[in-house]
Amino acid sequence: MVVQEISPRIVKKHLKQAVKAVNIAVEISKTIRNELLKPVKKVARIVTADVNPIIPDLL
Repeated sequence: MVVQEISPRIVKKHLKQAVKAVNIAVEISKTIRNELLKPVKKVARIVTADVNPIIPDLL
């Protein structure tokens, strides 16, 4: 059985491609997470705006 040797240049190229792919995946997941959280953040902001005027009256 013949073992094919992989040149360091090819290994380095594939590592760069893998890092680039991971970075793209991270950016996509951040974007998706932020888009999903926007409605939640909006509701939280509305609720806190409604509750904040009430809190000083209770103190």
